[in-house]
Amino acid sequence: MNFKLEFEIPNPNFQISPQNSIVFLGSCFAENIGGHLLNNKFNCLVNPNGIVFNPISICDALISYLKNEKIDEEKLFYHNNLWSSWQHHGSFSSIQKEEIVEEINRNCNQAHLQLKNAEFLIVSFGSAFVFEHIKNNEIVANCHKIPSSEFKKRILTLEEITNKFEQLLLSLKAFNPNLKLILTVSPVRYIRDELVGNNLSKSVLLQATYELCNQNKNAYYFPAYEIVIDELRDYRFFESDFIHPNELAIKYVLKRFIETCFDDEAKHFYREMELLMLNLNHKTLHKGTNEHKSFIESTLKQIAAIENKYSFVELKLEAQKLQQQLSDFK
Repeated sequence: MNFKLEFEIPNPNFQISPQNSIVFLGSCFAENIGGHLLNNKFNCLVNPNGIVFNPISICDALISYLKNEKIDEEKLFYHNNLWSSWQHHGSFSSIQKEEIVEEINRNCNQAHLQLKNAEFLIVSFGSAFVFEHIKNNEIVANCHKIPSSEFKKRILTLEEITNKFEQLLLSLKAFNPNLKLILTVSPVRYIRDELVGNNLSKSVLLQATYELCNQNKNAYYFPAYEIVIDELRDYRFFESDFIHPNELAIKYVLKRFIETCFDDEAKHFYREMELLMLNLNHKTLHKGTNEHKSFIESTLKQIAAIENKYSFVELKLEAQKLQQQLSDFK
């Protein structure tokens, strides 16, 4: 007996290989799935601006990467003893202006270089609601806890999203003709918009991704939203706030993503790296024993085998740490 609705995800006309360069951008799907792949040694760059929720700010971030657009101190604002950027997550805020400018520009340059050679851009839309800063007349990526009276909140139209992204995709194609786009919609519920507003927002995002994928042969929609909301469809797959999918749900979405979007070599590579990471993160109960020594030696052999098989993998730091532990036995 089956107690959940299962559905077949259409296969894309392209698949991810283990050596591919990938850029993740957007909301929590980008952060969670991109983070898992990054930890397993895939060549990923995840959210150079920090988490970004709305499509316009995501698009603006990508345009800045294409241009390798540097910012200066005049683009920052000061609030609550911190310097911040309207186009960046609060994790970039700092008490030192020079520090935040340097970090933002370094990330932008890294994103520019990665996008130039990337095979995949994976974008996750979170919300169609935007906040326009009244004084600056611009849509912000983050309000940074500034009073709501300084913003005008509204919902994006389908045309705003698709028109902006169509222009962006033309620029991306000129910049990197080999780049493929994977779009998703975040299953996180934005309760600050209330449930009706959240559902309205998701409907706009879903329609926008449908239109963009229909119009572009190198674009593909991965149904992360439908997997959590319709296939799992149970609050046991959410955190205690009933808003954010929990680790179990994230791992299931990742599993479906790998099954659908990875080629056979990438699937095998992920399994090998997952086993290695389990060993590297293993907490030894009895250090200094022969069993512990054998475990280290076995893990070093595992690293050597992976590096020999996959020339693009860099595991020097991990090997050095294990060699240092091994030297303690002498």
